[in-house]
Parts: sequence; C-alpha cells; structure tokens
Amino acid sequence: MKNYLFTLLTLVIFSLTFITACDNDESEEEMTLDTSVFSCKIDGVLWESDTILYSVFFVVDYQTGAFERSYRLGGRSIDGSRIEIIITDYTLDSTAISCVDAINFFGTNHPNYSQGKAIMVGSDILLTQCWVNYYPNPISLDGSFTGRNSNFEILTCGENEISGEFNFIAEAFDVMSQETITVTEGVFTNIEF
Repeated sequence: MKNYLFTLLTLVIFSLTFITACDNDESEEEMTLDTSVFSCKIDGVLWESDTILYSVFFVVDYQTGAFERSYRLGGRSIDGSRIEIIITDYTLDSTAISCVDAINFFGTNHPNYSQGKAIMVGSDILLTQCWVNYYPNPISLDGSFTGRNSNFEILTCGENEISGEFNFIAEAFDVMSQETITVTEGVFTNIEF
C-alpha cells in the first residue's frame, strides 16, 4: 500500500510539474510581439490590415540580360476589405536580384513616372512602376478601386523583410463611375516575404 501511495504521489507531482511547464511555454509564445504593420488612411479614415494575405518577392528573366523583380503585398482588414500593392523593378545585374531597390516607385499615371529608375534593354526602356488595388467588398469586386497615380518608397528590403511608405489616388474599377479615393500615410513595416 505504501508503494502504491508513493507511486500515486509521484505521478501527481510529475503531472503538476508537466502542466505548469506547458502553461509557461504557452505564455512565452503569447508574449512574442509581431512588429509588422500595414496601414494607411483612405479618404482620411484609418485602415489597418489584421491579416497579411501574401507577401512575395519573385524574379522573372525579362529578356536576355534583364531581370524583372516584383514585390506583391496583400492585406485584409477586420471588416474584410483588402489592399494589394504591386511593385516592379528591373535590373541588369543578376547578382542583385534578392530584393527590389530601396528607391521611389511611381505609378504610370503619376506625374513623376517618367523620372523613375529606367534601364535600356536593346531598344526597350524599362521603367520601375507600382500600382495598388483596393477592394472594400470582401466577396466581390463591386466598388473596387485601382491606383496608378501612386508613389511608393521602399525604405528597407532585405533579410526577408521589407518596409516602406506609400500614397495614391485610385479610380473606381467601374469605368462609368467617376469616383476616386485618396490614400495617405501608408506604411508597411517589417513585413516578411
């Protein structure tokens, strides 16, 4: 009987120790802070992404000697609205394809578009560019906007993280609509790709 009680007591103490250790592990994980931010103001109203849908960087061999570097970031707010950012850059240096350059990118409708970074490939001029899509409706394209009058500044890109700032004016997808939105104070910080 003594052996039985001793074994039972040992089991109870071991179980309590194990449960307490598991609880400590969970609280340590909960204390880990996510430092990534993806937010902006849409017509003066704060929009924040609570979910990063995708953050990808890829390279395409555009033509012999030129590489297209693209970064795409998509986020969804708690209300289901989404923002998608697409940045495209070109390089002739095959060793510099790990990320887009830390420069300003302009949409094709931005007044400074032709002043962006450009490279010549044969008779083609390849200009860096960016655009954005805003989808206020979580289940359809109704009421969506696209912006090519945009300005993005990549502040840092490397170590599988990217940070930058953006603003843009977007027009409704519906060509019959004259509606536009203005996005200001846009930031994306420490977004992994």
